Amino acid sequence: MRGIARNLWRTHLRRRKPTTTLEATAEATVAALWDERSPHEQLEQDERLGRLRGCLERLAPAARQLVRDRYEAALSSATIATQSGRTPAAIDTPLCRIRAALLDCLGSRA
Repeated sequence: MRGIARNLWRTHLRRRKPTTTLEATAEATVAALWDERSPHEQLEQDERLGRLRGCLERLAPAARQLVRDRYEAALSSATIATQSGRTPAAIDTPLCRIRAALLDCLGSRA
């Protein structure tokens, strides 16, 4: 829920220009407060990211590349399918299986 509010606030900030320097400073301060995490929250997130990296390394190279294309490069399934000469369903099905495998891996390592 907090992440949704933060993203809505960031969208709001991007869409409008501050009218005064004071307003710009206030908006920057509020944005910084949204990004603050307690040391415990930060440690937990770092641990989760470390586990996820380990799980990603266990994937086959083709699966890792598919994850990179979809999530790091933010390509749609249709775009990946076009680039690889496959159908979008031929991209979505392996992605679904990969997500399940990552979830299983993360669950077993928690």
